[in-house]
Amino acid sequence: MYPKLQAYIAQLLKEMPVLPPEREQELLKIAEFIRQRRAGGHAAELIFICSHNSRRSHLGQVWSQTLAHYFGLHHFRAYSGGIRATLFGPHAIRAIEQAGFHVIQLNEGSNPLYRIRFDDRHHGITAFSKVYTHPANPQKDFCAVMTCAQADEACPHIPGALLRVALPYEDPGQYDKSPQRDAMYTRRSREIATEFAWLFAQLAS
Repeated sequence: MYPKLQAYIAQLLKEMPVLPPEREQELLKIAEFIRQRRAGGHAAELIFICSHNSRRSHLGQVWSQTLAHYFGLHHFRAYSGGIRATLFGPHAIRAIEQAGFHVIQLNEGSNPLYRIRFDDRHHGITAFSKVYTHPANPQKDFCAVMTCAQADEACPHIPGALLRVALPYEDPGQYDKSPQRDAMYTRRSREIATEFAWLFAQLAS
């Protein structure tokens, strides 16, 4: 794992706050899903879902896949999708780069394809905006993690999901025209990283 990113995660674990009970409850549902899939000899697959697959769902995918690698959890796969496709927001990309990820833009266009690397020995994460039913995502036996209230309300049922968990985060996009923009994207990225570091620490204990 890249040294800057490894140090970032180590610091997260060192400074781990006490999470609100309602957040712990939802995270533990995901942890139990992962345990059950592993016990049955299956890959544990999560799809992070928000309205536009632009910010929070990508951050959930990137951080959970990275933390699974950090904790040595094999047979875990993270994906993301939206109610509609837009693009992987540049401010969200900048936030993960600051944490230590290497991000490579693979093509041009209104919805570019990115390769996100956390370790030179790992092929990395392929990221672009898409609807959650896109063929790149699993179609059944996954856990749907709803990362925004709008998607949670609009999609009360996710076809193919074995488990649906509501884990909404405040949208940093509302600060895109504010002087607080970069700080809020960094904060949201760190919040998601912190919660999933907590989750994978439970699985490792």
